[in-house]
Amino acid sequence: MADAAQRSDRIVLVDLEFRRGDLHRIRTATTSFAMRHGASGGQVDKLVLMASELVVNAVSHGGGRGRVQLWRLGHHLYCEVSDVGHGIPHPDEVGMAAPRAGEPGGRGLWVVRSLADTVQIYSGPAGTTITICVPLHG
Repeated sequence: MADAAQRSDRIVLVDLEFRRGDLHRIRTATTSFAMRHGASGGQVDKLVLMASELVVNAVSHGGGRGRVQLWRLGHHLYCEVSDVGHGIPHPDEVGMAAPRAGEPGGRGLWVVRSLADTVQIYSGPAGTTITICVPLHG
């Protein structure tokens, strides 16, 4: 994934702002997008689960609101979730290992990293942007 967050050749096909209570709307839009672009049932499920985890994280930890953008480049579907929180400390490390049993939280980015073909995290005091990629195949 050649720096998908900065690619000038991407054409965003879905661009939605969200707040608490909008998860169903985001899931529906993500499902529709993936199906329109020929994703298999498993690929649709993966993309919807990852988008959901990122949206829940943005609402819970990233200022309570954000934006989802979806696009296709070649044989890959992309999902980017941005928020307005205070950033993630050590974004290259978060979600790399499974959380310990009984530990509250910490599963969202681990699930995303486990399922996505690639994950890019840009984070700072003005917010976080996470871009994930799912290859289309089969």
